[in-house]
Amino acid sequence: MKKDNYSCDYCGEEFIPTRKGVQRFCKSNCRKKYSYHKNKDISKAKPKEEIFQKLEELQHKKNNIEEMSVYGVGNSVAGTLLADGLTAIAKKVFIPKENKPATKRDLQTISFDIHTIIKLLNKRYFQIQNLERNAQGALPYFDMANRKVIYFDVELDTKIAARTI
Repeated sequence: MKKDNYSCDYCGEEFIPTRKGVQRFCKSNCRKKYSYHKNKDISKAKPKEEIFQKLEELQHKKNNIEEMSVYGVGNSVAGTLLADGLTAIAKKVFIPKENKPATKRDLQTISFDIHTIIKLLNKRYFQIQNLERNAQGALPYFDMANRKVIYFDVELDTKIAARTI
């Protein structure tokens, strides 16, 4: 098998590489020296003339400060209002009602409904609306305690009976 010899990029000495195609130097010492000399050339100190010339250029330049204008402020306000309005409309249109947060009024109506249901459930007799009066003309009621239909000749007091169902 033929072995190719490479030449070192720093000292020019021929060597047999251990990593073909990647290795450019014969020793790590050559690699370090090459890197040092390469960086030394790049970071040479600039002549004083160049520094003074750039300093003068910077001193002559005026700082451009943008001034506020009425049109710029108006445009930003209009853009903000438009963006806020569009997001509010999008939320109102695209968010379903069940995913919207509950308001104080929603909670008040729910609590009112719950209280009326509790009041109704605490009553013993419920008038049955879809049954007709019996032959004697008595009204049908459902007894919650006995779970039976009872007929009364007179209408019961509203504290005892509820007129629903």
